Amino acid sequence: MRYYFKLFVFLGCFACIGVKENKQEQVVQLDTLQWMTGRWEMQTDGGILSEEWRKINDSVYSGTSFMISGGDTLFSEKISLTRAGNELHYIPVVSGQNDGKPVIFRFTSAQGGQWVFENPAHDFPQQIIYAHPHPDSLVAVIMGNDKGKMRREEFRMKHKEEINH
Repeated sequence: MRYYFKLFVFLGCFACIGVKENKQEQVVQLDTLQWMTGRWEMQTDGGILSEEWRKINDSVYSGTSFMISGGDTLFSEKISLTRAGNELHYIPVVSGQNDGKPVIFRFTSAQGGQWVFENPAHDFPQQIIYAHPHPDSLVAVIMGNDKGKMRREEFRMKHKEEINH
């Protein structure tokens, strides 16, 4: 079964990627994502989009993403960034979609200052790309085939505050 969800995710570590080659696999050093902890925000026409991240341990980061307009929550999701062995997975669970089931995106590459997570079997997006172009900025791109047409959305977030672990 394919799960559909509208994804507003912001994450990454591209200025200081800890990736090394290991028998043709990229092994991700999750601690290089420490900079992403805290709250990130973006003003949109529909409201304020926020994302908060906490480092749980050396293998798990936990995030929440939500859109608020006029005091109402229009969208929310819980996100896990989990390292298991040599694999890194980005796992969103969107409120009110997919019967509460997660969708798994696998880390596939870190090139040109970007991290790429993919799930080619997902309806949309199939690819999530993150960048950290400045210390106070985070850029996320979701893209892929959406009902026969290529679609790309870009989200530019600013760091707002630190969050205690």
